[in-house]
Amino acid sequence: MYKVIDKNSFYDMQDETKHVYKLNDEFPHDNRKISESRLIELSTDLNRKKYPLIELDSELKKMSKKDIQSMLEKDNIEYDKNSNKDSLIVVYEYDQSRNRLIQELEELSLPFDESLSNYEIVESILKSKEEVK
Repeated sequence: MYKVIDKNSFYDMQDETKHVYKLNDEFPHDNRKISESRLIELSTDLNRKKYPLIELDSELKKMSKKDIQSMLEKDNIEYDKNSNKDSLIVVYEYDQSRNRLIQELEELSLPFDESLSNYEIVESILKSKEEVK
């Protein structure tokens, strides 16, 4: 789940309903499926406003550090054993996001380069979508 962090109202230009989002609203407002690249676009400076509009409100915050470490180990995700809980959440969410982005690349028949960051992958996806328009 994501929440709005922009103090100014905005609407998602890809939402036909033009729902207006305000600070602390849930995103999306209607539980529709949003692509991972779009979520990253809105949560970084890749959007038209050039600053983050939303942020991840991770369910992992409710879990213990030990439980998060167990999840990381179960999914074979490398992490620093000395990391604090918030850092572990970032590692886990980044990995999950990366998997969804790779899937999106495959759906768009775009090549995947392991050396690219998630941010760079999103840039590539956005560029390919612009070329299609």
